[in-house]
This record gives sequence, C-alpha cells and structure tokens, in this order.
Amino acid sequence: MKNSDDIVTQFKMVLTSLELSSFVSIFLGILLGIWGIISLFMPFQRFFGLGIGTLGAATILLGLTNGFSNPTPLGRIMFKIAVLLFPLGALMLVYYYRHSLMGIL
Repeated sequence: MKNSDDIVTQFKMVLTSLELSSFVSIFLGILLGIWGIISLFMPFQRFFGLGIGTLGAATILLGLTNGFSNPTPLGRIMFKIAVLLFPLGALMLVYYYRHSLMGIL
C-alpha cells in the first residue's frame, strides 16, 4: 500500500506545482485530443485522428510536468511516455499527409 500512497503524493505534488504555461499546454492537449476523437469517426481521417490524439496526449503530459522539468519519479515516467508519443504522433501525421508532402520531400 505504501507504493500507491507514494504515487498519489507525487501526483498531488505535480498538480500543485502547475504554472500558467502548463494550464495552456494541458488545454491545447485536450483540444487536440477532442479533435482526434472526432476525426476517428470520419471514414478517411482515422489515421489522422490517431496522430492528432497521440500529439494531444503528449502535450497533456508536457503540461503536467511543467515542460518536462519535474524531477520526481512520476515526472520522469511521464517524460519517457511523452518522448515516445511526440515522434509517434508526428510520424502518423507525416504518413497521413504523405501524398501532399511528395513535392516537398
């Protein structure tokens, strides 16, 4: 039980140390997540919705960790998850727009 209490304490510490930029980042992440969920229900935008939703989740984690400057173990775990989600979401969007990007690449 001590382990779960420790995680709850760390999460409370994360929530009490948020700044204005963190709230803006969390709000943008929520908007991206909502956009991604809506896009999942459109027939030809499912992969786009996954990419936007993944970027939204990573942006929420960015906001929760004050720009990845949270030194707690929970902050480091959120950093590691977001480091995987940002490139994954970006690659999904590049794949979705691959035909539009052919002239650029």
